[in-house]
Amino acid sequence: MATTMMHAKAGAGKPAVAYAPKSKLIYAFAAFGLLMLGIGIYVWGSWIGSPDFKPSPMGSDPLPNHVYWTLRITEAVALACAVLLLWKFMIQPWRREGRITWDGMFMIAGFVCWWTDPIDNYFNFTFMYNTGFYNMASWTRWIPGWEAPNQHLFPEPLFFVGGLYIWWFITPVAAGCWVLKQMYEKKPQWSVATKLSVMFIIFGIFDFVAENIFQRLEIFKYVGTYAPLTVWAGTEHQYPIYNCFMMAAFFLGMTCLRFYKDDKGLSFAERGLEQIQASGAAKTMLRQLALIGALGLNIGIFYYTPFLLFSMKADSFPKYPSYLMAEICGKGTPYACPSEEVPIPRRNSLAITPDDSRLSAEAKRN
Repeated sequence: MATTMMHAKAGAGKPAVAYAPKSKLIYAFAAFGLLMLGIGIYVWGSWIGSPDFKPSPMGSDPLPNHVYWTLRITEAVALACAVLLLWKFMIQPWRREGRITWDGMFMIAGFVCWWTDPIDNYFNFTFMYNTGFYNMASWTRWIPGWEAPNQHLFPEPLFFVGGLYIWWFITPVAAGCWVLKQMYEKKPQWSVATKLSVMFIIFGIFDFVAENIFQRLEIFKYVGTYAPLTVWAGTEHQYPIYNCFMMAAFFLGMTCLRFYKDDKGLSFAERGLEQIQASGAAKTMLRQLALIGALGLNIGIFYYTPFLLFSMKADSFPKYPSYLMAEICGKGTPYACPSEEVPIPRRNSLAITPDDSRLSAEAKRN
């Protein structure tokens, strides 16, 4: 029997979208979203009720006064942006329409995915926030399958990153949708591939500039990178160039999810909702879970998976002040910091100590 096709109405500057209404892809995305939500509740609940729920150690190096105030301002800006953008994308539209909108659900999905933030260090120590941020260490001990040791000391910034995960995804995605709309209106002769390639480049440049500013402000550091694909390798400001490609792919995927919706305002991840017999509240919950699943899959496929593969090859680990180490590795800990000379330790494995006689002077710097 022939499959019926539903065509979206093309809005101003937006293409028509077609899909098969009998598809119920939403169930697959919602199932993964439920898994993401369940893991988040488990890891956060376990962490809050544990002895790990305390600030990360800063070590002996004093935090410079200008860095201290940079961190406080960063926290204030992150929280202020969270409040303002929650009002713009969630609360105001909700009050106007009497229901939560797609953007509001997308912001909730972003916040749920916050529990994944430390996953950069799942196998190896490669990324670090400044311990001067207000933090209660991290929940890595409860993330399923976690391997890298001592990461329960990772200083997850509660105000900065907690605020960031509310608005960091919706802001560039909404901006990307606006740019795509302009291209459809002003460059209709361009193919979809050309338009998306332009967006990929824009997102890559945006990430490169933003992250390097943050690094120079000592907000965070890429403490371990794969040197052949790193700019400023061996310095405190080293930046893995592969990171901007992965973030560009992630932002592009989410932009497409938001931009290419049908005439019912449903994205690819919500395909099949119209064929489900359920109450409005149940449908809204199903959509919410589907968006959590879509966001989780996107960041997992386009960012975490390739990043973790590169993390296993990390061979550039400069010396950092103690407030950028949190006693995760180096002097005073049981673990030598990552280098070409140090096998990657596992949570319960034997490990090379920082004073091991077989290590070179360079490997002993931290």
